[in-house]
Amino acid sequence: MNEKNGIKHAEIIRYFSAKSRAQKIPFSGTLELTPRCNMNCKMCYIRMNEEEMKAVGSELPVEEWIRIAGEAVEMGMGMVLLTGGEAILYKDFKKLYLELRKMGVFISINTNATMLNDEWIEFFKENPPAKFNITIYGGSNETYERLCGNPYGFDQMKAATEKLLDNGFHILLNCSITKQNVDDMEKIFEFGREHGLEIHATTYAFPPVRKEGQEHPDLNRFEAKEAARARVRLNRNSLGEERFRKRALRIKYEVEKAEALELEEDGARIEGDKILCAAGRSNFWVTWDGRMLGCGMIPDSPVHIKGKPFKEVWEDITKYVEGISLAPECAACAKKSICMPCAAKIKSETGAYNLRSDYLCEYVDEYVKLMEQTAGEVEGNI
Repeated sequence: MNEKNGIKHAEIIRYFSAKSRAQKIPFSGTLELTPRCNMNCKMCYIRMNEEEMKAVGSELPVEEWIRIAGEAVEMGMGMVLLTGGEAILYKDFKKLYLELRKMGVFISINTNATMLNDEWIEFFKENPPAKFNITIYGGSNETYERLCGNPYGFDQMKAATEKLLDNGFHILLNCSITKQNVDDMEKIFEFGREHGLEIHATTYAFPPVRKEGQEHPDLNRFEAKEAARARVRLNRNSLGEERFRKRALRIKYEVEKAEALELEEDGARIEGDKILCAAGRSNFWVTWDGRMLGCGMIPDSPVHIKGKPFKEVWEDITKYVEGISLAPECAACAKKSICMPCAAKIKSETGAYNLRSDYLCEYVDEYVKLMEQTAGEVEGNI
């Protein structure tokens, strides 16, 4: 898919996503086929080995996935993301994938690409997905070994990515910047530029809320101010210097404008915002063991879908999401447009949706401060 067609496709998806959100149509679904993966990344919140998985549950049979997807399509699903773990480790991946193609949905695949050998690439050449989302974990085999336990991971990912590009597949690179790979940031973005690939990257890592027995402290996760500093560096790498300066100016002006507005009238209390994203409004997520969530990072009120009508479970999810209200402080915050308060992040950080997160506030405050400093430097040179 060329860049022009990719942009057009993205615009179409945004349009239908917005329409679906307003009408509570489950337009986009994520099917988390397996928690198993050939790598063991330190920040992963899903990954289990075979023994760990069997101790807590079993993967849904392919017939159940096909039923769920078919009923979702009847209700308006037009996009589906296949993920894991490593999705292609699901034993009936090909059968499910071919059935989804028959349903006419836009299929994306999340993968680390280290297992995409010639046999898999031939399969996808005959049955191409709309997009591969390849996660890149570093710029060297050494970083892959340190972060993911795979001493050959970078070379494997690079070889598969180049073969996919040679065969005309549409690829997006995803990246989580952590303490273990932050020194590779420039190498990662150089890899993207060399291959003409867009990179979606983040420096925020969720607490391990989907890992049984793990508390919030995570040695791989940045402290809030560290994450903010890494985000500024990420912006420079992803945008280039000119666009980075423009973003810094825009952030400075947005915050100043918001601070100048009167956010409360007659001292009345501002109510917390309702959920802002598409989770449970046009998006759904089904876990490997058959729990439907509005979002993969909101695991607190799953509705088990195995053997149940999709429509019934979707209605339960939408009702749950309707009941979520965020903190009033977030609604009134001048940095709201920069922070974009996320229900999943707030719940993961605080244990509740309507509480202010110290971590997120410190993260955004530091990020805004650093961008405002950049904007001031730009203005001083004008």
